[in-house]
Order: sequence, then C-alpha cells, then structure tokens
Amino acid sequence: MAGNRRKGKLPSEPTWTDLRLSDIRRVLKSLEDPQKATVFQSEAPARTTVVVTPTFKMIFFTVVALTVLAGLAQVGLAVMYENPTINQQAVFEGMGFAWKSGIGAIFGLLTGKVT
Repeated sequence: MAGNRRKGKLPSEPTWTDLRLSDIRRVLKSLEDPQKATVFQSEAPARTTVVVTPTFKMIFFTVVALTVLAGLAQVGLAVMYENPTINQQAVFEGMGFAWKSGIGAIFGLLTGKVT
C-alpha cells in the first residue's frame, strides 16, 4: 500500500485539478455532440429551514423590549441623579445588569434557534 501513495494521497482520492479537468472534458464532449449535452448544477449546500413559532417570537420580542427598557432606564437614572443615594445606586446597577443579561439572552435565543 505504501507503493501506491503519491505525495501523501491515495490514487483514488480526487484533487481539485482532477475535478476541473473532468468538467472541462464534459463541456468539450457536449460541444462536439449537442444532443448529449450535460446540464451542470451547482453543488451548493442544502439550506436548512428555521421554523419560528409564535411562542418563540413572543419570548424573543419580550426579551428585546425588557432589554431596551432597562438600558433606557439606566441612561435615565444616570442623567437624573448626579449624586445618587445608596438605594438609587443599587437600582442603577440592577438596570445595568438587566440590559447586559438581556443582550446575552438575545444572542442565546438566536444561536439556539439557528443550530
């Protein structure tokens, strides 16, 4: 078996050059005899269909809305209070955690739906 190897490849293993030459040969044959012309189709990978259910839409848009509201609330709190109290600071940090978690949830929902 070692004598059959050529540059690390088995003889039965096709290379890109072999595939291109075979395509050229088929085209030339079809030009010689138009009755036996071969129709070439692209070998694009099959697309997978992602089904989006109404429940997923509801959950996704709820998460997006809560994320946007938490982000706007944090910006609003930052503008309203120059010297916040301890409780106001805790609410500000809670809103920061909420919008950051919401961004993570959005990406998690989208990647979970695609795979």
